[in-house]
Amino acid sequence: YIITMNLPPRFAIPLGSATAFGGSLAGMMLNLSRRHPLADRPIIDWDLVLVMEPLVLVGALIGGVFHRMVSERLLIVSLVLLFSIAAHYILAKAKRMHESELKYIAKLKAARHDAIMRMCSFKTAFRTSGWSHEAVPGTVAGGTVAETTAADNRYPDSINMTRTMSLESKTIKTISPNGSKLDEDEK
Repeated sequence: YIITMNLPPRFAIPLGSATAFGGSLAGMMLNLSRRHPLADRPIIDWDLVLVMEPLVLVGALIGGVFHRMVSERLLIVSLVLLFSIAAHYILAKAKRMHESELKYIAKLKAARHDAIMRMCSFKTAFRTSGWSHEAVPGTVAGGTVAETTAADNRYPDSINMTRTMSLESKTIKTISPNGSKLDEDEK
């Protein structure tokens, strides 16, 4: 109100306080029926209100007495000093939060890159091992395995494999590319 309406500080400060009160009252009315998104409680923490409100009232009383006793110049200097200190702390906290968010984003990017690289190396190893769906006769890319025989001559003998799966009994019989049966640990 001092800058926009050219009011003297004696009128602008109480008017600013009344405006802040109206804004906080409207915010309280809007949030009164809302619930916390993660916990089963109201979004307004009434215990915190009970702790903070007496201190706010004491500060308002001291500010009102201080406002009547001092000159306008001292009042403006004290307001500039108060807002400068508050801005310093707020900007320092914002800088710390920004740096921690950048570190967190870097960790997320590194984890994503690591997961992609692991998946790519797994896919490459799976494809080159001879066990991919392209190497198994009668199989489909979607993962369903059809029964085939080693006599299937669409592929060379070195990559002919037999894989059968019984979903009811949960048994898997597998013959490796070189024709030997796999141990239980290898399955």
